[in-house]
Amino acid sequence: MLYYILFIILTTPFLFILHHHLRRRRNHRLPPGTYGLPLLGETLQLIAAYKTDNPEPFIDERVGRYGPIFKTHVFGEPTIFSVDPDVNRFILQNEGRLFESSNPASVSNLLGRHSLVVMKGSLHKRMHFLTLSFSNDAIIRDHLLVDIDRLVRFFMDSWSDRVFLMDEAKKVINESLRVANTVGGVFRRTTSDINVKGYTIPKGWKIFASFRGVHMDDQHFKDARSFNPWRWQSEAGKPLPLGVFTPFGGGPRLCPGYKLARASVSVFLHYLVTKFRFLIMAKITLRNILDANKLSGNNFDDWYRNLRIVLMHEKLIDVIDKSAMVAPLEGESNASALDACAEYSEESTAAKCIILASMSPEPQRQYENMTLSQIIAHLKKMYEFQSQTSNVEENQLINESTVEPEQPENQIDHEPLRRWWAVVGGGHMGGARPE
Repeated sequence: MLYYILFIILTTPFLFILHHHLRRRRNHRLPPGTYGLPLLGETLQLIAAYKTDNPEPFIDERVGRYGPIFKTHVFGEPTIFSVDPDVNRFILQNEGRLFESSNPASVSNLLGRHSLVVMKGSLHKRMHFLTLSFSNDAIIRDHLLVDIDRLVRFFMDSWSDRVFLMDEAKKVINESLRVANTVGGVFRRTTSDINVKGYTIPKGWKIFASFRGVHMDDQHFKDARSFNPWRWQSEAGKPLPLGVFTPFGGGPRLCPGYKLARASVSVFLHYLVTKFRFLIMAKITLRNILDANKLSGNNFDDWYRNLRIVLMHEKLIDVIDKSAMVAPLEGESNASALDACAEYSEESTAAKCIILASMSPEPQRQYENMTLSQIIAHLKKMYEFQSQTSNVEENQLINESTVEPEQPENQIDHEPLRRWWAVVGGGHMGGARPE
């Protein structure tokens, strides 16, 4: 009897709490969706989906079935997923009032408790403001770009006065951020019951605001799964609806390094466009690689590497890697030996033609009367000599890396660089301001 009374005393509070929780849930109009398996929920489906080619398979399937707001159960908790730009903006703007940051435990453990992503409350506000103050437009323009330029000039050609990416860079950067932004969305936890879009999200529930799901929605971007920088040209001057383009999040947790990220991508695009030549592979063969980098006497290392790639593709690499085949004597000849010799002669002629065609006129005249084996022997000696010379130059460069540049820093004209950043990095990309 005593055990029975004790059991009732211990279980009554638990049953009361459970009854209260179930009653509150019945009174809430939750978004449609399913919770999946007990305990596991739909976590396995979420993880497995991202091994496919589709960038948002888990979300796509459920949006098609339930709409842009649905419930599920992932990482051990009931969670609401939102692919609605208005709801996402509402979540971001009400950080610290109706919502608080709440990442999965695995993410928090990976980042560490001192990460800005994990911080909350007044500490996060102070650290966010401090971080943002070190990467504003003025700091980037007057300090960081100059440092980046100094490092780039050490390894590559100078920026000179070529400042011509500008609007084109904005288009490519915007489209890259839309299609492949690093953070696909953010987790938040409700601090009270939230009514949104006709649904009630209970206090303490997780909610995931999917940025990439909105970016890849055809309702907001025509043919959204295609990479098309020119879409930003057609939208120039027309601000996007709020919440539609949020590659850096928004609200009090707007990524404090978003301007620095733009600057880094812009530098990459500058050199990608100005230092590389692009060829449409569907209309060319690998031999165009040699056409674009003919042997001229001072580029042997790159030319020889490209030559081997082309000969490998043409199945002629053995001709230069193996010893020259000697024709059998007349009395020792047989059908198979003659056939092998004829095949070698044909391949040697083809390889020699490729080599000569990939040279500038001066070395062509030097090698045109040599046999293939003579050409290869001479080229290999050149290759060994240039490799040794390159190693010496690299060692000298490393030893001299601490020497100040010949041109004093105060005499370098950084104004073109600052003008470039004012156009590429200033303001908000594509008329779409961060939330």
